[in-house]
Amino acid sequence: GIGALKNQFLQEEERYKKSGLSTSFYPKKVVINESKMQVDIRGEMMGFVGQKCIFNQEETYRFTFSYDQGRLLIQSFELITGKEDGHA
Repeated sequence: GIGALKNQFLQEEERYKKSGLSTSFYPKKVVINESKMQVDIRGEMMGFVGQKCIFNQEETYRFTFSYDQGRLLIQSFELITGKEDGHA
């Protein structure tokens, strides 16, 4: 759920602070699958230490949504790069 997702982000933030690493994600393509209520966002992830770029790679993130009493909620968020796209 959202609690676990928030905890994951906080752990990543702490790790980045300790190493002086920062990242930026630049979306390039959005693929919507209405029947599965999923959105895949493909883009470029770049990592920096200070001003120096130390990595640059293509990544795809998948958001899965659900409806609850008329509200659209994020059910899950995952990095799917390297997995078969479209197969859960």
